[in-house]
Amino acid sequence: MSFNPGRLLAGIIPLMAGVSGQEEKGFLQLKDTVDEAEVVLGNWYDKTERLKTLGSQPVPAAAGSYSMADIRLFRQDGEGEVWSTRCILPEGISIQAGQTTSIPGIGGPEKARVIARKIGPSYYSFSFLIEDSQKNRYSYFRKNGNSLGDPGFVLQDGEGRQLASGRFYPG
Repeated sequence: MSFNPGRLLAGIIPLMAGVSGQEEKGFLQLKDTVDEAEVVLGNWYDKTERLKTLGSQPVPAAAGSYSMADIRLFRQDGEGEVWSTRCILPEGISIQAGQTTSIPGIGGPEKARVIARKIGPSYYSFSFLIEDSQKNRYSYFRKNGNSLGDPGFVLQDGEGRQLASGRFYPG
């Protein structure tokens, strides 16, 4: 049996035609507590989708499963100040063709929590997390594009005396 490149191409070209045509689209929608968002969706085989949303209007997005979702959220308060934050979805997201997918929890309310871990006889490690009801994590908050600085803490005993204080730094 001899190798026939023409026959191989004849089998591949119809397959590629189905792949290279228009992608199936679904829609992504955020809650109305968000004025605007920049969304980057990606997965392990380099499929990346960049979207910009305005309010709760659904926006077209390529259908598929995305293992990574990085979202920058923007909201203007009553005084005209623009607040922003960055959110990472821990579970990724799946967008179905012809359907609207909402991201639960995005847009608040967020909760801050501190996790203390004992790492020695008298040493502790503290982690600071900001999460929403769906465990989506938020990494920073900004006001008018300016950082609000790193969050801090004060450790007190049962009597209210300060034992230690410090700041949480990224990384």
